[in-house]
Amino acid sequence: MVVFTPFFDQLLLDVIEESALPKESITLVTQLDWTDNDLKMSKVVDFMRLIRMGVSVRILDRLHAKILIVDWDRALFGSQNFTRYSTQSIEISVEVDRYGDNFDEVFEDFENLLSNSRPFSLSELH
Repeated sequence: MVVFTPFFDQLLLDVIEESALPKESITLVTQLDWTDNDLKMSKVVDFMRLIRMGVSVRILDRLHAKILIVDWDRALFGSQNFTRYSTQSIEISVEVDRYGDNFDEVFEDFENLLSNSRPFSLSELH
């Protein structure tokens, strides 16, 4: 499972923690280029928690996409971040099937986003 989201909160942490998937099979791609240092530091705490669980945390600057890739055959993408606030907002999501819906090119774009991301490192905080 791969999650692309610029913003997330305890909701996503809980979903990952409670998931039956092996944590090593989960990747979070997010951003770290916020100008708010308090926000940046709170996200670093969340990153470290995810890394301790075995989740791969990757950084993609200026990320705006919100995508949940289930198994590289199915994905959800839409306007919502993975936050509690978004569950109360008017959002839209679309589920696509790579082969059944002829979205192979879109999935190639998702794969490119993932390959353009980099592993999170504490050295990025300097």
